[in-house]
Amino acid sequence: MKLFSIISLGLLAGCSHLSNHSNEPWSRDFVGMENGQLLYLGNISQKHNKALFEAFNNVSDKPNRLVVSSLGGDVEAGLELGNWIQKNKMDVEVLRLCASSCADYVLTTGNHKYLHKDSILLWHGSAWQQHWEVDDDLQESFNQSISALRKKESAFFARIKVDNLITVYGQLERQKHPEDFTDDRLQGYDYSLADMQRFGLTNIVLLDKEWDWRRYSPAQQHMVKRLKLDDDYQFTLNRF
Repeated sequence: MKLFSIISLGLLAGCSHLSNHSNEPWSRDFVGMENGQLLYLGNISQKHNKALFEAFNNVSDKPNRLVVSSLGGDVEAGLELGNWIQKNKMDVEVLRLCASSCADYVLTTGNHKYLHKDSILLWHGSAWQQHWEVDDDLQESFNQSISALRKKESAFFARIKVDNLITVYGQLERQKHPEDFTDDRLQGYDYSLADMQRFGLTNIVLLDKEWDWRRYSPAQQHMVKRLKLDDDYQFTLNRF
């Protein structure tokens, strides 16, 4: 694990087999302008962020929408990308999958959040998750690194007016009700449109007038558990 700059929130390799009805191949890795679209296809990283920012700066007709498909990446790069999206008042369109750091810091920041009928969303943690696998000799430096990242992440969610509980709600539910999380193929969680709005995700636009990815990608249902917010949930900023 590389400390001080990177805390990885990438998914397990099994997620690379997720598929849906998009014509965009899953194996494609590309960041930049193509056919008038600003694309971010691949893991979230400092390298990919740099390529995106350069591509955006090099065109005179600035796009206002970022089309993304990503398994996630590290926290710092995700926060950097999310801050850039907010600064430029960008919309975000999920082409195939937005998971982990993509769901945490990219989807949440979009001015408008565009979903296809088969766009897969997946949350499974953030800098505020409780359990990390850290070698004993790295624990002290890890604690310093994660503390700094948590401060940045809390400020980020307060700025975009989203309850940061959205990133770790599944983990907390798993601790309370382990009997409901026995499938070892499970890699993350998602929420209904209504519950995403309760967390603060506004301006969600359904490009196909529906969002039901489980219908179009049934083989992947076991990887993502649909969670329901408690009836007594109350929206809170700076929860952590």
